[in-house]
Amino acid sequence: MQIKLFLFVIISLVSFSSFGQSKLPLFLVGTWKVNHAERFEHWDQLNDSIMKGFSYQIKNGQMYVSEYLEITQDKYGITYSATVLNQNQGKKISFKMIEKKEAFTFENLDHDFPKQITYLKISNKLVQINISDLKQKTIHYQMVKQDTGL
Repeated sequence: MQIKLFLFVIISLVSFSSFGQSKLPLFLVGTWKVNHAERFEHWDQLNDSIMKGFSYQIKNGQMYVSEYLEITQDKYGITYSATVLNQNQGKKISFKMIEKKEAFTFENLDHDFPKQITYLKISNKLVQINISDLKQKTIHYQMVKQDTGL
């Protein structure tokens, strides 16, 4: 009887610890600059299951936020959400992560554009972003991690 209880406890702990591990794209934490543009993304990790970020531009020394971003992990999977200012009546649009190797790909087939967003880590300082409607329209760009000096 004690062996069965011991095995149950061990299996429970292993199952819980594997769920408790973050599968978020933590490499995104920090500030990233779009190549050849004054556009940026900044990401922070709030805890093991939530990342928050925002996209912004710098014009005439002023920061202009264009969207608020969030990546969350729960028992159902990982979700990427974007609230784009002056679009979608200010509502958050969510994209579920789909399984793909070497990249974090998120889809929302009900959304007009984009339907798919992919973050591909090329190195610790370089990320490739692909935004697509899964038909004809695709936007590709790279972001370079900024040294904040902290």
